[in-house]
Amino acid sequence: SSSPYRHTCILDGVSSGGTPTIGLSYASLNAVDSKRNEQCSTESDTAQCLTDNHIQAIEGGDTRPHLWDSTDPRDSIKGRIERLVMYLHKTYPTEGWDRFCEKDGTPIWSKMVVMGHSQGSGHAGYLAQMDKLAGAGLLSGPQDECIGCAPNTHLWVDDPFKTYAITAMAGADASDKFEPALPS
Repeated sequence: SSSPYRHTCILDGVSSGGTPTIGLSYASLNAVDSKRNEQCSTESDTAQCLTDNHIQAIEGGDTRPHLWDSTDPRDSIKGRIERLVMYLHKTYPTEGWDRFCEKDGTPIWSKMVVMGHSQGSGHAGYLAQMDKLAGAGLLSGPQDECIGCAPNTHLWVDDPFKTYAITAMAGADASDKFEPALPS
């Protein structure tokens, strides 16, 4: 698993230009993507299982109780962003955090850029597909692999995205390939 403190140089680089920046920890699958891919390969609906993992990390819930632990919606990506932005606005009212949420605390996703690394890049990509974001950065991922699926199996990444400014970069090792932008 990964934590924001492991990516401080990226967070520092983004924030050095004056961009409000958050390194978010959230409840997620306690396994690397390859383990999740293996777990989903045991399901009759492998492609949907991969999608369910992203939904659970982003929204919370209990999509596959026999494969992974449930996620309290308050500890999901959306739940933590909502509560954190409201907290930052209340604690630092002159810093403009309120521009990222409605009065009721609902995040204004169209004003946010979301970035994720490894498994987090899959979650960021899925969020960019489901919500219109200001942009998304996908670092070393998504790594969803439909093990045992037919060659043309439809995956979530095949569906249209609501976010158009998406950059994907690899960096795990020399075998990673650089893709300048998704979707094309």
